[in-house]
Amino acid sequence: MKIELLRNCSHGSEIATYLATDEVGGKMVIKATTTPSGIKNLRNEVNGWRWYQSQRYPTNEPICHIAQQRVKYLQIQIKYIDGRKPIYENGLERNADALGSIVAHYCDIWPYSSHASPMHGDLSLDNIIINPDGVHIIDWEHYIADAAPWGFDILYLLFESLYFGMRHRNKPTGKEIQIICAHIDSINDHHQLQSDILKTPLRFVKNFILANHHFWGEQLVSFQMKLPIMAFTSDQISRIDEAINSGMA
Repeated sequence: MKIELLRNCSHGSEIATYLATDEVGGKMVIKATTTPSGIKNLRNEVNGWRWYQSQRYPTNEPICHIAQQRVKYLQIQIKYIDGRKPIYENGLERNADALGSIVAHYCDIWPYSSHASPMHGDLSLDNIIINPDGVHIIDWEHYIADAAPWGFDILYLLFESLYFGMRHRNKPTGKEIQIICAHIDSINDHHQLQSDILKTPLRFVKNFILANHHFWGEQLVSFQMKLPIMAFTSDQISRIDEAINSGMA
């Protein structure tokens, strides 16, 4: 079996990720860690895949399972999903088509709750695979069963995409605001977002992260850019939310 290291404790993580290929070309992703926080995240990942599989895939064969565990070691294996990842650095405009598919996927599979819904916790374009079977969400290390208001993850994805598109500018373009507004309209049509979320969607997302910092643990403390929208300033947030409200009026 050929094993290739993909990532080793990147972005503040304590988890190594490998791609394993067997003699007949079958592939799987292997994740392993030796730290308490890493072990917690991998257990979250197993639970997240279990939940996502129940919503997304018809097969009963586990997509993700624990392969090895000892007192200070945990290894999980995940079925390899072939396809393409959107290029997150292309931002909002150049990923508009992919984002439309992802928004529809979220609205179709995420169970609505007026209180708390399952949370992926890192819904980035880098954690999306698209192939002829549709959209596939991967990397469930920050999954929590009942954590965030419905819509949090998909709004996070939109604003992270906006961040990468405007990271060398101080403000978004009119086109970017139009795209955000169209997606928020679509999300709200599927299940009505809470009024405070609609009024200030970007501020809601950042404030939720700040108020629930423990969901991401030490990883977010040591590497704040784990969640890039944390880099938006208060002034930028106010102006972006104001532009969205004007665009949706």
